Amino acid sequence: MNHRALSHGLTFNPKSAETMGSNVDEIPLQHAETKVESSYGGPRAYSSGGEPCDKRARAVLEEPTAMIKRAILNTWWLLPGILLLMAAPVWADTVTYYGGFEDMVGGDYDYNDLVFSISGSDLTLNQSGGVWSAEPVLGTSGAPFWNNSSWDGPNYNIGYCIYGGGECGKGLDTGAEYLATSSGGTVDNVYFSVTGNVSAPVYFKIAGDADVVGWYPVGNPSDITWLNSPGTETGVFSFAPGTTFGLVGNNNGGSGQTFYSQTSAGGTQDPFGAHFAFFGNPTDPPSVPEPGSVMLLGTALLGVSLLLRRRNKQNLGQ
Repeated sequence: MNHRALSHGLTFNPKSAETMGSNVDEIPLQHAETKVESSYGGPRAYSSGGEPCDKRARAVLEEPTAMIKRAILNTWWLLPGILLLMAAPVWADTVTYYGGFEDMVGGDYDYNDLVFSISGSDLTLNQSGGVWSAEPVLGTSGAPFWNNSSWDGPNYNIGYCIYGGGECGKGLDTGAEYLATSSGGTVDNVYFSVTGNVSAPVYFKIAGDADVVGWYPVGNPSDITWLNSPGTETGVFSFAPGTTFGLVGNNNGGSGQTFYSQTSAGGTQDPFGAHFAFFGNPTDPPSVPEPGSVMLLGTALLGVSLLLRRRNKQNLGQ
């Protein structure tokens, strides 16, 4: 190759290689297309594509910025999912406890006058003096405190409503444990904490009285919110306590005897003990994904699939 000719701005023509007895196909294309020309008194190099080398150098320097821009454009659909992840926890435990209310001092203590449940996100039953135990032999032994003969009929105490096999029909939670003292007595200090709203369905009303159930802030037991009312004792009710709370029952639409889940909060006192019985599975709450987390996962999967699809198209086009 005549370097002297190239330095004076002459373009190398591969056809001239024939005069030297060479095969033109053996000459690399980039060599055939490379040229240097003089411009404003100095040489200017050109790349194999005919592009000035200084322009190519600028493109190389700008490449990181271009890559960042492409990354943002390629991942924009992940932003809603990221925002959802920041706004809500990934997992939440929806916990349910069942309860029974006894509405009379000196009654049958079957705790079936109102049968209900409470459910909520990370709902926690707080108590002192009690232990959780597996289902006992149901009957009339009095152990634990709610396992008594019911004036409403045979096989009708709260145990049959929870575990089944009696007049209540199918059990509400056949694998539940019950809360009682180590000797089978009532637990007199029960209250709850929760994140968000609480759902409180009342399933059964097995009493002739106008029984109602409600909740109160632990810091202000006199501030009672009744959930149901005489004539509509059963149904699905909900509330948002915003603080730790206890449960309260009344045997005359709110104007009769009042019984607190924390007996020290006041109300009618009974030497027998508390007028609430509680059942549940406090050691094994089910984990349920938040709706925001499910949407985040779907958005992320969609983003990954689109990226892979785009990359496959680019590979096929090369």
